Amino acid sequence: MDYMKRHERRDVGGVDAWPDRSLTFEDFVVNTSNRAAFEQASLAGRTGANGRGLFLYGGNGLGKTHLLNAIGNDLLAAGCGTSVLYVTAERFNTACAMALGSTVPADIDTFRSAYARPDLLLFDDVDKVGRSATVLREFGNAVQRLLRSGKRIIATANVPARRLGDIDARTRQAFMDFIPVEVREPELATRMAILLRLANQFMADVPDDVFVHVAERYPHDIGRMKRALIRILVQSRQWPSITLDRVRPLLATDKPDAGCPESVTTSRADGIVPDPMPVETDDDHSRPVAITVKLSF
Repeated sequence: MDYMKRHERRDVGGVDAWPDRSLTFEDFVVNTSNRAAFEQASLAGRTGANGRGLFLYGGNGLGKTHLLNAIGNDLLAAGCGTSVLYVTAERFNTACAMALGSTVPADIDTFRSAYARPDLLLFDDVDKVGRSATVLREFGNAVQRLLRSGKRIIATANVPARRLGDIDARTRQAFMDFIPVEVREPELATRMAILLRLANQFMADVPDDVFVHVAERYPHDIGRMKRALIRILVQSRQWPSITLDRVRPLLATDKPDAGCPESVTTSRADGIVPDPMPVETDDDHSRPVAITVKLSF
């Protein structure tokens, strides 16, 4: 029986009790830019609620959320008895504001108890916890309660823990005491491997020069890069085939990542498109490969 059927998704204190089961370690493309984060996340999954906290940080769309959910899925699949709670800052902010503003006194107690129970709290986007003094206070108190009880927290943010300027100093210091791991921007070869995996998922025949064009256009945000390829695959249903000449105007209205030139070239002056760089990954990405991972950002 699938482990997620044994642990039905439910709402606890305004948050999802279980991670997104489609985001697993098996479906994460590993390379030099994220290997340290992947290894630490994998270790965190094996140690469960024991050990030091983990703080994953880096820019948008680099895989932090994927790794955070993969940790939870690893523990749930292992059936080790560790209670796991996954929550995003957005969900926390909303649920906290509703509980604080409720006319039912028991609602705030229900909200607080939801964050006192889990053995492991997976908190996504710590830097986006609401700036309201009351929400920040509730967040800090929740973190301190868990840590005093010997529970464990694994968190993500776009910035290092020392730059969490809105939360109180004690809570910021707690995150600074976690194991810090940066998720860096992936190099071109890794971005192309991610795109190839996505294309294989849809059994799509995408030329290498299109992979290069998309990978170079979105060097800083893997989520945007994936969504761009999805646009291409959807539009390609109306095309005889996917070609770079058809793809360029489709993406022309989509602003490139910061630091990426408006006009992305994918060939040398002699007009020859270079062979894709070899990429060291934990998967075989050679064509054709059919994979069954679910698409999630």
